[in-house]
Amino acid sequence: MKDKNKIKKILITAFTVALLFIPTYFAIGSYITAKDAPVEKNSVTSLEFCDLNGVVTKYDRSDDTGKKLIDILMEIHDSARSVTSLPEELTDSEYISVTYYSYDLTSEYKYYFSSAKPSNSYYLDHDGNAFIINASAAISFLDSDFSSSLYKGSSVPVLTLNGKTVAPENCDWSYYSYSNVRHDVSPEAADINGRVECLYRSFDPKFSRMPDKSTIKVTDGTGNVIFSGNLDAFLDSDYFRKNIKDDITLNIEISAEWEPLSGSGSGGKIKYSFVTDFVFDPLAAFWLGENTIESGEFVVLSGKYIEIDDLSQIKVTVIPEIKFNPVFYRDGDCIRTLIPFTLFDPEKGTTYKITVNYLNKTTELNLDVKPSTAKVKERKYNYQGVIDMTTRSKANFDAFRQLIAGLPCEDKVYFSGSFLTPDEKQNRARFGDTVNNGTEEEKHISNGIAWVCYKNQPVYASNSGKVVYVGNTVMGGLTVVIDHGLGLRSVYYCLDTSTIKVGDIVEKGAQIATGGGKQGYTDDHTCYFELWLGDTPVSYYPLVEGGRNGEIVIGDLG
Repeated sequence: MKDKNKIKKILITAFTVALLFIPTYFAIGSYITAKDAPVEKNSVTSLEFCDLNGVVTKYDRSDDTGKKLIDILMEIHDSARSVTSLPEELTDSEYISVTYYSYDLTSEYKYYFSSAKPSNSYYLDHDGNAFIINASAAISFLDSDFSSSLYKGSSVPVLTLNGKTVAPENCDWSYYSYSNVRHDVSPEAADINGRVECLYRSFDPKFSRMPDKSTIKVTDGTGNVIFSGNLDAFLDSDYFRKNIKDDITLNIEISAEWEPLSGSGSGGKIKYSFVTDFVFDPLAAFWLGENTIESGEFVVLSGKYIEIDDLSQIKVTVIPEIKFNPVFYRDGDCIRTLIPFTLFDPEKGTTYKITVNYLNKTTELNLDVKPSTAKVKERKYNYQGVIDMTTRSKANFDAFRQLIAGLPCEDKVYFSGSFLTPDEKQNRARFGDTVNNGTEEEKHISNGIAWVCYKNQPVYASNSGKVVYVGNTVMGGLTVVIDHGLGLRSVYYCLDTSTIKVGDIVEKGAQIATGGGKQGYTDDHTCYFELWLGDTPVSYYPLVEGGRNGEIVIGDLG
C-alpha cells in the first residue's frame, strides 16, 4: 500500500512539473517557428516601415494602426506565390522596406508594388526569395494610408520662408488611391507657426510643388491693406526692398490652390497666415573684384541690395588719398565703379583702405597695390622737329584729358572677355614707358601704346562698345573714343580717317579708323591707343589675352 502511495506521489509530482514546463515548451516551439518563418502573424511584435520617400515609421502590434498594417502585410504573405526571381525591370527599381521584429530576431523584406497594375506586385523575403503578390492582397495595401508614397503628389506641399517650413492655417489636401478611394492628408509639423522674423530684402516664400494659383494679402497692424493680389506679381514687384525703410511688423496671408494631378488626383487648397517682423538693414553688400592689383591698374568695386535711386549718395573714400572720384553705374541688380591706381615708385607697395558709406552705414575693404611687374623702358627719340612738343604741351594735354573725362558713359556693360591691343611688335612705347623726345623737359610717361601705323592701315576696336567721340583735338589730331561701360573708355588718336560715327555700336575687333598722316602730336606713321577711367589713363596689361587676368575681374559675393 505504501509503495502504491509513493508511486502515486511521484506521478503527481511529475505531472505537476510537466504542467509547469508547458509554457516553456510552447515558447521554445514558437521561437523555433519564428526563426524559420520570422514574419508569421503571431510572431511579429513590431516593425519599421520605410516608404519610397525614405520616411521611416515604427509600428507596434499593441496599437490599432500597427495591428492593421501587420494584418495587411501578413495577408500579402499568406496569399503570395513563390517565383524564381523578380522580373528584370524591377531589380533596380525603388521598393518599400519593412524590418520585422519577432522575439529577438529581425528580418528585412522588400516590397515592389505597382499602383497602376496590382497583379504586377512582388516582394523579396529575408532570404532573398521572390514572391508574386496576390492582386486582391496588393489592392488592400494600395488602398490603405500606408501606400501614400506610391502616389505622385500625395504629400502636402511645403511652404518655406528663409529655409524654414511654414505651418498652414487651413489645409484641404487629398489624393485618390487605386480603387478611387479618397485619402485626406494632414500637413507635417512646421518650423514657423504664426510668427517669423525676416530681413526685408529676403522675403522669398517657396513651395515644394508650385501651385496653379497663389495670392497674397499684406496688411499692417491697423488692418490697412498694403497689397492684395497675385503672389508672383507681388514678388516680382520687389515691394519690400523698394518701400520698407524701417523695422515694421506686417500680417501675411498666402492662399494657394493645386489642380488634381493625373494618376492620383492629388490636389487641394492651403491657406497660410503669419505675422512677419521685418528687420530693415540698409547695409548693402560691397566687395572688390580683386584684393591685390599692380600699380597703374584699376579695381572693380561692386555693390548689391541698393535701395536708393540716386547712386551719388553712396560715398567712397580711399586712404591713402587718390585723386579720383568714383562714379557708380548700374549693372543688372548690382552697381559697380572702377577705381584706378596710378603708377608710383616701383620700389614700394601700398595697402589702401576703401570705405563705402551707404545710408549712414560703412563697409571697409582693403586693397594691396603692388609695384608693377611690367618691364618698362626709357624710349629715346629725336625726330628733329617732325614731332612738335609744343603740340603736346601741358595745356593741350589737360584739355585732352578734360575732353575724355567729360564724355558720356551709360549704365550698360558692353565689354566682354579680353581686350585687343595694336600690334605690340611694332610699338614705339608701351604703358609706363618713359618717352624722351629730345630733352629732359620733354620726357613723359606713356599712357598706352604708340605703334607704327602707316597711311590706310586699319585701326580696330579693342572691345565692344559705343562710339562717344569722333573729332579733332589739338594734341591728338583725329581722335576716336569708345565707351565700354562702367566708365571705361578706349582712346585712339593721331588717326588719318574714321570709319564710324558717334552713337555707333561697334564689336570687338571691328575697324574704326585708318592710321598714317601727320595729325597732332606725331609723325606721319605713329598712332596711339590708351584706356581711360574718367580723367585717368590705366594699364591694359592685365586685360589682354595672356595678361595677368585676361579680362576685367568683376568678382562676386563670397
